[in-house]
Amino acid sequence: MKMKLTYVLAGIAFVLAMDAAALEVGDIVGCVARNNASTATLDSYQEFLIGNASTPNPLKVQEGDDRRLGSADLLEAQSFASSTMSSYLGSGNVYAQTFSGGVNYVGDLVGSEPSSGVILIGAHIDSTQNHSGGSSAPGGADNGTGVAGLLEAVRVLSQYEYEKTIRFVVFGREESGWDTDTGSWQYMQSLSDEEQAAIVSMTSFDMVGYNHEGNNTATLCIEDDTGLEWQNQFAVAITDYTTLELDLTKTSKWSDHHAFNEAGITSGLLVEELNDGNWPENPYYHTTNDYVIAADGSFQTLEDGTTPYVDLDYATEMTKATVGWAATQAEVIPEPATFAFMGVFGAGFFIVRRFFLI
Repeated sequence: MKMKLTYVLAGIAFVLAMDAAALEVGDIVGCVARNNASTATLDSYQEFLIGNASTPNPLKVQEGDDRRLGSADLLEAQSFASSTMSSYLGSGNVYAQTFSGGVNYVGDLVGSEPSSGVILIGAHIDSTQNHSGGSSAPGGADNGTGVAGLLEAVRVLSQYEYEKTIRFVVFGREESGWDTDTGSWQYMQSLSDEEQAAIVSMTSFDMVGYNHEGNNTATLCIEDDTGLEWQNQFAVAITDYTTLELDLTKTSKWSDHHAFNEAGITSGLLVEELNDGNWPENPYYHTTNDYVIAADGSFQTLEDGTTPYVDLDYATEMTKATVGWAATQAEVIPEPATFAFMGVFGAGFFIVRRFFLI
C-alpha cells in the first residue's frame, strides 16, 4: 500500500508542477500592459513607444524624426533602449556590441541553468524612408513598434525566473545593407561556435503595430524548414495567450532572423499582415509617413482621418504572444515554490484518506 501511495503522490506532484508552470506563463502574459497612466515611470507598451509627459517620444517615432544610420535620433533611441534594459536586467547584464557601421545592445536575463541554452528576442531600431524619399525616417511601425514590444517584454519577463537564459538584442542596423552589413549578422559573427550553438530559438520582432483592416493577423514568417520548430512553438503561444489570427503561409528572409537561420537556429519573424507577395500591407511602409505621433502631438491616422495608424491593442497582443513564447521556451520556474508543495501535501492527505476509506 505504501508503494502504491508513493506512486500516486509522485504522479500528483508531477501533474501539479506542470499545471503550476502553465498557470505561471498565463500570469506572466497577463502582466503585459497596453498603458499604465497611474505611474510616472515608463512601464507599459504605449509608454515605451511614445513616452509620457515627463519622458516624451523616447524612441523618436514622431513626424519629422529620423532614425537612419548615423543620425542623432537613432543614438538617442538606442540610449533609451539600453538604459531601459539595464534598469530591469542590471547594468552588468547589458552591453554594447560595436561593429563597423553600427552598434547592437545585448541584455541577458540569466537563467538558473545557463548551460541549458538561450532564447533570443531581437528587434532592429534603425529606420528608412527609401520608398518615398524625404529628409525624415521616423520608423514608427518599422520598427518602433517592435522595439517597444521588446522593452515591454524585458519589463514583464524580468519579474520571473527561468531555467534558460532569455536574451534581448536591439539590433543597430537592418535597413541599410544586407547579410554581412546587418547588426544581426555582425552579432552572430561575434559569437564562437559554442555560443551560437547555445541559442535554442530566436524571434525577430519587426513591424507589429499596423492592424490591416482590423484583421488582427499575426504573420509567422520563416525562411525555410529550419524555422518550422519556431513557427510551431509560436503558434501555440498565439493560440493560448492572445486573440490574434494566425497566418502560417508566408515566407521571408528580410529581417534579423535570417542570420540565425543561416546558422541553423530555428527562428522566424513575427510581423503584421503581409499580402500574397509576402509584402507588408502597411501603406506607410518605408516612407516619411511611418510615424506614430504627428507634429502636433496627436496620433497618426490612416487616410480616413479617424483610424489610428498604429493599433496599440493589436501591438500589445503581439507582445503578449512573444512573452508567452519566451516564458514557455525558457521554462519558467513556478513561484512561489511552496504552492506546488502545498498542493501535493493537500492532495496527499486526500488520497491517504481515500485509501483508508477503501
